[in-house]
Amino acid sequence: MLRAMSVGRLLGRTMLGILLPTSDKWLMLWSLLAYLIVRSM
Repeated sequence: MLRAMSVGRLLGRTMLGILLPTSDKWLMLWSLLAYLIVRSM
């Protein structure tokens, strides 16, 4: 349960990072992080 909440928080932070104006490098990093999180679920 706690793990699911932390994963949700990480995903929310990832979405914020994607939505906020960021450089392409940061966008790629956020996308990779989101991909790894979803894959590990």
